[in-house]
Amino acid sequence: MCADNRPGHGLNFIQLRIASATRSRWTDAIVHETTDQGWIALAPLAGSDIVWVWHHADLTGTIKVGDPVALHDLYNVLAAGQGRFNVVTATR
Repeated sequence: MCADNRPGHGLNFIQLRIASATRSRWTDAIVHETTDQGWIALAPLAGSDIVWVWHHADLTGTIKVGDPVALHDLYNVLAAGQGRFNVVTATR
């Protein structure tokens, strides 16, 4: 658990609550690539370009290539199974 709530670190309750309440901003994707530096490449099901997100922790043990996920593009939340992660969306 990360005490820092900056983008890409700990997910705070308000961020999660607001993301959950704005369902139209979620984008379904498949994990295309993961790195041990916290980078995750997502292939949106809508067919748009690969989206890179970053989280401060190595999530390769939690999120695997081929996993279905959802990205909230307004509040920067990545949903993977039961996990929710605060991420930074970035160009890598």
